[in-house]
Amino acid sequence: MFEPIRDQLKLQVLIDHLSDLIFIFESDSGQIIEINEAVCSGLKMSKEEIIGKNFNIFEPNISAGLGWQTLPNQINGHAKPLESCLNCADQSLLPVEIQFSHIVFDNKKYTLAVARDIRERIIRDQEIETTHARLGALLDAIPDLVLRINSAGQILDYKAVGSNPVFEALPLRMNKNIHQVFPDELVQQMFRVIDDVLKQQRLISFEYAIRKNGQRFYFEARFVPNGRNEILIVIRDISEGREQKEQLWQSEQLLETVLNHVPQMIYWKDLNSVYLGCNQNFAHITGLKDPALLIGKHDRDLPLWEFASANRSDDRAIMEENRSVLNLDQPIFTNDGEMRWFRINKLPLRNKQNKVIGLVGSYEDITERKRYELELQNQKEALENSNRELQEFAYIASHDLQEPLRKISTFGDRLQERLASQIQDRDLDYLKRMQDAARRMRNLIEALLSYSRVSTKSNPFESVELDKVLTTVLSDLEIRIKETGATIQIKPLPVVTGDPLQIHQLFQNLISNALKFHKKDEPPVVEILPGWSRRKGDSAQGQVTIRISDNGIGFDEKHKERIFAPFQRLHSRDEYEGTGIGLAICAKIVKRHEGEIKVQSKPGIGTTFLISLPGEPKS
Repeated sequence: MFEPIRDQLKLQVLIDHLSDLIFIFESDSGQIIEINEAVCSGLKMSKEEIIGKNFNIFEPNISAGLGWQTLPNQINGHAKPLESCLNCADQSLLPVEIQFSHIVFDNKKYTLAVARDIRERIIRDQEIETTHARLGALLDAIPDLVLRINSAGQILDYKAVGSNPVFEALPLRMNKNIHQVFPDELVQQMFRVIDDVLKQQRLISFEYAIRKNGQRFYFEARFVPNGRNEILIVIRDISEGREQKEQLWQSEQLLETVLNHVPQMIYWKDLNSVYLGCNQNFAHITGLKDPALLIGKHDRDLPLWEFASANRSDDRAIMEENRSVLNLDQPIFTNDGEMRWFRINKLPLRNKQNKVIGLVGSYEDITERKRYELELQNQKEALENSNRELQEFAYIASHDLQEPLRKISTFGDRLQERLASQIQDRDLDYLKRMQDAARRMRNLIEALLSYSRVSTKSNPFESVELDKVLTTVLSDLEIRIKETGATIQIKPLPVVTGDPLQIHQLFQNLISNALKFHKKDEPPVVEILPGWSRRKGDSAQGQVTIRISDNGIGFDEKHKERIFAPFQRLHSRDEYEGTGIGLAICAKIVKRHEGEIKVQSKPGIGTTFLISLPGEPKS
């Protein structure tokens, strides 16, 4: 009576000791009725948490796709296992290979699912795949052709690794002879090498070239003994290396051509002052016909010993102190006693470890340039003297003209007072016109004096606070501002570097113009705003801009260059008073400060002046 119980216990012990996960569930409902211990450990759940649950909770992909009604009809114990994943308690997925079997017990259908953990197999397959990929990539990267031949040249085995157009075109076959594969002239050389390799039992290699489709390919063939009667031939494409050598040779030729066609005399030597090379110009000045004749020579071996010894000590100091000499202009007397100027550059010659191993030097004959620079400097000084004399003449002449004009105005006023009731109206009008002309002439002379003083009566530059300058300017223009009903809008302005009096004059002229050229039916509005600032480097002074805009009558921009010329007017004297020199003075002041003044304007809209001035240096 204990026999069935004993058999059941044996089956239970056997099932629980299997490493595979075993599920038994009803085929119609999918309800799990039995599992083994491997299921609990694999899904990280207890038996009570699993029994009674539907199988598709743990394996939704296959079960949902097949359906419990059709599953027994589509799978059986002989079907190919299906790969899937089981849901674990910690939300992870367990990759498995599942084998389904159909069971009928007491006329009821059950399904046995045996799931095998395939994590190790997946990892192993991935490692194998990675190894194969690396091996394939390595083989593809080696453009070799490997042949195993016997002493008669018969191909016993071969392997063409990678892609090569020459290798791919060879009629390689097993048991073929090499004379059926390679050109005759190459085969003859190969057989000579084969005999030597077999006799001497050592590696022998040689290089050869093949032309294909108009292109030349270079190869290296290595013959390695493989026993007494066999040889391994490894053929490698070395075209790229040969191409690099060809390019290197061309580069050397190009460098030599450049060196021999530059005007400088160039040489390089080692630490013992032994010349390693030079260009044609240096060889010529040292008395040699060919640069190759200088290689290996010492300074004392040169025909022109005086020329070489004059710089030998300098060269030695440069190499020992590891310093450079750049753009040194020096007079040198040639062999015929003529003094010529040379620009000298000398730098230490270093190796890859940055150790000084010699020196590179160059001489450039700049005699004609020096003569031109001297002539240019003389002309510049003569021009500066001429400009200075002209400015002094203009100042003196303008100043001397003031006195006769003052007398004309004074005596004109006296005549008008004494004769106003005695002369006719026409004569009185003549007298008044004479006085107006003298007054205009005096104003023009004063304007000309102001224009000349920009250069002749200038002050040293200093830091100028534009806010303080504008306060003073607006105070000077207070009456004019009230008369016109003007509105002046100002934002904080930067500090600039310049002549304080000229900066004051610059802003006073520009604001006066804005007040003068306003619309008759609209009070002037003047805006004075800071613009951009720009610095060139950490320690540079930079530039700042100021924007002065108005809502005045404006003008056509085709005249914007003309308005900065002296005595140029866009309106008649009857419409707007003035001498026509105010903006010319502004332009000259800005130019003296190495700045820039630009103007933008539209008739009936207004005018904007953009002034750039040197900013305050950074502390």
